[in-house]
Amino acid sequence: MSVLFLGAIGGRDLKCENVLLDVYNNVKLSDFGFARLQTGGGDQLCRTYCGSAAYASPEVLQGIPYDGAGYDVWSLGVILYIMVCQPTNHAHTHTHV
Repeated sequence: MSVLFLGAIGGRDLKCENVLLDVYNNVKLSDFGFARLQTGGGDQLCRTYCGSAAYASPEVLQGIPYDGAGYDVWSLGVILYIMVCQPTNHAHTHTHV
């Protein structure tokens, strides 16, 4: 994420399905189809609704111009919440040895 933020790129479609792990369990982000370069500083806001509604920031859902990096931070918070609070599909299975 720091590479995106330092490069002034808003991914605008971060979601669990786009977070991958490599063989060393390093996190890799994928699917930058909605990414946007923001070179104008704070005065250059995005106006396009994109991404997934469940991960979208309130500004995006309300149709208010938004900062792409702020959208990504919101989406990361949603991803973290899901990782910490959502039970897995295997939560109620029992393993017999």
